[in-house]
Amino acid sequence: MRNNKTILIFLLIVLLASFLRIYKINEESFGIDEGLSAFTAQKYDAFQTLNNVYLYGQLLPGHYPGISDLPVYPVTLYYWTRLFSINETSLRLYSALFGILTFFFVFLLARDLFGKKNAVISSLFFSINLILISYSQEARPYSLVLFFGASSSYFLIKSLQSQKNYYGGGYIISTILGLYTHFLYELLLLAQIAYIIFELMIIRSYSITSIFNQLLHGKKSFIRKIFGIFIILLLLSSPLVLRTFRKGNSEQWRDKPTLDITAREVMGFATWVYPSESLRDKIKNFAIYDFTLFEYLFVLSVILTVLLAYFFVFFCIITKIKKCKLKVFLRKERNTIYLLNLFLFPSIFSFLLSVTTPIPIFGPINYVIYSIPPFLILLSEGLLSLKPKYFKFFISLFILVNIFPIYAYYSNVDKQQWRELSLYLKGKNIGNDTVITSLYSGEVTLRYYYGDYKTIVGVKNLSEFKGMVKGKDNFWLILSFWKYQDPNGLIQKYAQENYELVDYKHFFDIDAYHYKKKN
Repeated sequence: MRNNKTILIFLLIVLLASFLRIYKINEESFGIDEGLSAFTAQKYDAFQTLNNVYLYGQLLPGHYPGISDLPVYPVTLYYWTRLFSINETSLRLYSALFGILTFFFVFLLARDLFGKKNAVISSLFFSINLILISYSQEARPYSLVLFFGASSSYFLIKSLQSQKNYYGGGYIISTILGLYTHFLYELLLLAQIAYIIFELMIIRSYSITSIFNQLLHGKKSFIRKIFGIFIILLLLSSPLVLRTFRKGNSEQWRDKPTLDITAREVMGFATWVYPSESLRDKIKNFAIYDFTLFEYLFVLSVILTVLLAYFFVFFCIITKIKKCKLKVFLRKERNTIYLLNLFLFPSIFSFLLSVTTPIPIFGPINYVIYSIPPFLILLSEGLLSLKPKYFKFFISLFILVNIFPIYAYYSNVDKQQWRELSLYLKGKNIGNDTVITSLYSGEVTLRYYYGDYKTIVGVKNLSEFKGMVKGKDNFWLILSFWKYQDPNGLIQKYAQENYELVDYKHFFDIDAYHYKKKN
């Protein structure tokens, strides 16, 4: 491709990606976790946030019991809100900005590893990847994690190729920022270290003895430079080590790996499912014969997107291995191995750690979101291995099947409607009535929308609930995501048996009950 043509196509793709990441960005209420971001920015300044993170490991001590909160996102978001206020549009635009900026590093990484054609195709797939779109529209740190992951992966490979100091500096900066943004960014760092060991011992054929000799005696050696980079990283990130891989970090909602959890992570690299509420019920009840034509096409398109994506990723690997023996492949296809490692290592490592220890960190695709760009670059390389006529057909098919999930994402409600619930409660003029919800999930977001009032309380279990309603003539019970706090429904059962239901309202993923004492 000519440079001018490549630049023009890339800019058009960036425009498409920007549109997809900004379109309807304020359409829905903040979800549960987004409420944490908004309420933190509303309640604390940057220095208070830093204090909470380092003293308690929490952004909202006493409200939100997660202990894996890190400072880069909330602190930088606070200063963003000083310029653009606190609302759905502002907070989500901050994420969209980093989602868009990531394009440049994905393009550069793909171009340097496989050429301009791959860079353009990878950028296109990056623009329409549904997980990347959705997290660019969410007021959470995952878009920043993606940006730091893509930039550090680019700077690392450039450091290995050219050994120029500014690439090493870029790698240190992006890696440190990533480590202080999300606690599982460390998985990417481990993957990068694993590749460096591979590069030294397999590709460059260094023995352990020669590595030590270079460290001790090679004043300007490549190995000493790499060692220096990681000494700096170790020193700067040392406060994070003890607090990451510990049992307390396994918050209540995370489970050991199951077939369902594994399938969700596998699917997340290629696309995601955002069905309507009616389709959710049909899927839950296995009522596939009740699907409409669009629902059939939607489900089929999701399946095809996943199958096509993984087929061409593994087609890329198999094609390259067939061209030479495995040993030759390991030495000559360093770029492919680099990306394959970045794609597979974080998921495999987190899976094994979750199975063998009390630290279940495997499952949420957003935790390894930095592994999606390597996956998409390998997918692009697999497609480019085809003959031109087949390439045109399959890339057209892949784009086509992505349309249905993307359309469903913008058409259907996906986040809990806390904004709508708050407006409903305000319209009811509930006064000093107690509003009870889950401490872990609902209280923070409800306080953000309704107001930071003492009448909004969170409870963890039936015992706390009984103590809260004791002596009260009436109260509101807000149920959302209670399978993590009250999986057997004991709280709702107690309310039904001991109080009279006088009002009920359903919102997406939220049920609001108004109870009064029985006569």
